[in-house]
Amino acid sequence: MKKITLHLFVILACIAGFTSCLEGGGNRETNGVVGILDIGNSTYVIKTLGGDIYAPELATYVGSGKMNLGSGYYISYEIDWDLPENSQSMIAASGYYTVSILAYYEAEKYSMDYYLTDTSTVQTNEMVVSAALLSYENGGINDITNNFVFMTHHVKCPQDMKLTWNLSYDYDKGMTPTEEGGKRYYDLFLRATKLNDSEKADTDAVFFNSYYVGDYVRNVANREKELLGSNYGQNSTFTLRIHYVSEIKDDKLVWKHQELAYWISPFVSSQN
Repeated sequence: MKKITLHLFVILACIAGFTSCLEGGGNRETNGVVGILDIGNSTYVIKTLGGDIYAPELATYVGSGKMNLGSGYYISYEIDWDLPENSQSMIAASGYYTVSILAYYEAEKYSMDYYLTDTSTVQTNEMVVSAALLSYENGGINDITNNFVFMTHHVKCPQDMKLTWNLSYDYDKGMTPTEEGGKRYYDLFLRATKLNDSEKADTDAVFFNSYYVGDYVRNVANREKELLGSNYGQNSTFTLRIHYVSEIKDDKLVWKHQELAYWISPFVSSQN
């Protein structure tokens, strides 16, 4: 249900380093990453596909209730590669990179439904979605890490309106992709419903959500690697196709879709 105006979200993305708004001196680097707040090697860390990152302020944020274990975040950080704790030997010993957090934003957490929500019927209080994946240029954060898919949704609605979200896929279809134009897609369906009414004017509202997908992405990656066969390489990708309700006409749903592609290699089993 968390949302922020489009204008403010673009500013947040800028602060978070998407447009290199901050420049470090020396052997320093600013970056942004999605990850899950967890415990690693007896301290709080953000778990990402690229490895765990640690910042001393994480303990303060958790202690004050500003951050929560198990929640997903977009983290903007600065890393100083000249620090002794960021030497290869220390990273190998500690299991994490040491950084300074510049900004962070918590994603609303949902679970994906493994049975497809009826795509032919308008749900009670169904909302039209302007974009399932807000573009990078507009500050969108759309990424995958470990067991979560992160997406930034754009909706025209009043700022005091609360929405809840549903992401589902056809379990009966299994890992069989849809093939169109020589490309394979793994289809997910996104729905939004309102929890309250409002008499205020619509604004550009942005919702930053994380969806727990469990083994789904790993299964997709392994399936795509299998289908690629000898054509598989470290740069091979799979593509999630996110379908969303773009319009409701005469009580009928009008669907659009956007694509989220990611490398296969971080998710495939080492045995495969």
